[in-house]
Amino acid sequence: ASAANEAAASKDTDWLYITIDPGHGGDGAGGYDPGAINSTYGYQEADRVLRIGLYLKQELETYRHVHVDMTREDARGTSATAPLSKVQGRVDFAQQKGSDLLVSLHLNGAATQSAHGALILASNGNYDAKCADIVDGVGTNILTQLGKLGLDTSRGLVKRTYPNGKLADYYGIVRYGQLAHIPSLIIEHCFISSDSDSAQFLSSEAKLQAMAQADARGIAAYYGLEKKAEGETDPDLPRLPQALGAGIR
Repeated sequence: ASAANEAAASKDTDWLYITIDPGHGGDGAGGYDPGAINSTYGYQEADRVLRIGLYLKQELETYRHVHVDMTREDARGTSATAPLSKVQGRVDFAQQKGSDLLVSLHLNGAATQSAHGALILASNGNYDAKCADIVDGVGTNILTQLGKLGLDTSRGLVKRTYPNGKLADYYGIVRYGQLAHIPSLIIEHCFISSDSDSAQFLSSEAKLQAMAQADARGIAAYYGLEKKAEGETDPDLPRLPQALGAGIR
């Protein structure tokens, strides 16, 4: 813990470090989890959120002093996504990168066509109130931007604990993020199981890019990020210490 604190203290706090986690996909060892699937169009969650993630990285890097890492940049994935059943590896990856924010990208699934719209899986705040407050703020801003695309955001921020009454958050990304003091949220952009949502929001590259840009605007609004001027480049990123520990600055 002491070494992690020393590393965190040496981090350049003028930069915002973000890890993007496109959900599901490869495990770096030959396995593959497609996530939810739309039976009419054949869309796979893992594929669509990867495309959203790549567009999100591209858009976030148009802002000053933002450094973006991704848990996977292709279908196969990396060691951060293996094994698929242990999502803690994705949070460990964000911690190793010194992330101030972990954004896990998903698409929802349901047995009925009536389920539609976006929601954010957020923290109940039982372990780290400051971390949870950041998640609430970022999540609320993202939902506002997604709503401007026409998505139903009435489900809002969803906070769930274990059914047996434990204090921990139910969803692994959120729970392990809290324990690592990294604000971590899951964006369920829409219901891929809904033919209506799929047609309106997932059926073209332009629509996937629009959702990514909405995510980026929400993040930028919370942190007060500024766009780079045309032709402007960031200075070189300071060498990032390993195993930085806490993500909240």
